[in-house]
Amino acid sequence: MSGLKDQALMAYVDGELDEVQRQGLEASISGDPRLAAEVERQRALRARVQDAFLGVDVSQAELSALDEPPLVLGHPPVSARLRRRARTFRPVHWAAMAACLAVGAGIGLAAAYGPALLDPPAMELTPDGLVARGALAEALAGATAEEVRVGDVAPGADGAACRTFVLPDPNLSGLACREGSGWAVRSVGAGGV
Repeated sequence: MSGLKDQALMAYVDGELDEVQRQGLEASISGDPRLAAEVERQRALRARVQDAFLGVDVSQAELSALDEPPLVLGHPPVSARLRRRARTFRPVHWAAMAACLAVGAGIGLAAAYGPALLDPPAMELTPDGLVARGALAEALAGATAEEVRVGDVAPGADGAACRTFVLPDPNLSGLACREGSGWAVRSVGAGGV
C-alpha cells in the first residue's frame, strides 16, 4: 500500500473523513477485496489499542506533554538548539563567504585588467628604460603584425641591431634596438614615419 492510501484508510477507520471522501473510499473498498481486508486489519488493530488503554486515566497535563519534545538532561529542547545553531556561523559558512569574495575579486580584476591582458600595451617603462612589449616586440623580432610596421635592421651606434617602427593606432613612431632578449625603445615620437 502506498503511504497516502494507508493514511486514507486509517482516517476512514478512525471516522475522520468527510462524507464525500468516505463515500469515495467505500466505493473503492467494495470493489477491491485486498482493500477490504486491509480495512478489517486496521479495525482490528484499532480495537486492540482501545482495549489496551481502556481504564487508563490520562490527565490533560499528560496529554499536552505529548505535544512537547522530550527533554534530555543537560541539553536544552531540540527546537532551541536548532534555533541557536541556525544563528551561529560555522566554518563552512565562513568558507562559503570567502569563496564568494574570491570569485567577486576575480571578476573585478578581470573586468579591470582583462583588456590589458588580452591586448598588452606596445611599450612598458621599466627601471632600465622603455622596452617593447606585445605585438611591437614580436614585429621587431621579425614576426608579421598587421598593427605594426617596422623598417629594416640597421646597426646602432653601439653595434646593436636597431629597427624603426610605426604604430598607427596611437600614431607613434620610433627606434628600438636589441638589448639582451628584448628590444629597448631608444626614441619615440608622435606621427608616422
